[in-house]
Amino acid sequence: MANQAKSKYGRKYAQTFKQQVLQKVRNGASVPSVASELGISEGIIYSWKQKNEQQDESRVATLERENTQLRQQLKQMEMERDILKKSNRRAATAIFAKSG
Repeated sequence: MANQAKSKYGRKYAQTFKQQVLQKVRNGASVPSVASELGISEGIIYSWKQKNEQQDESRVATLERENTQLRQQLKQMEMERDILKKSNRRAATAIFAKSG
């Protein structure tokens, strides 16, 4: 295979190849059929799949934390905006009251 190289631990596959294999599985192909088609073991595909799912879970957790932080920041900014609006109205009322 052109997408592998030998290392002291066995075959090493390119990341793009791994992603292509996982995409085939996500698109509905069975792990055994993909393994047979590409001449690689089912176990390695299951291993890649598990690692990829763990990375996805980590990314989701990170995005959820970021989303929570952004919601808190938005709430703070909206509160500050409302305070400024009220103070501007009071200042405008005071100015018109003096001139009127």
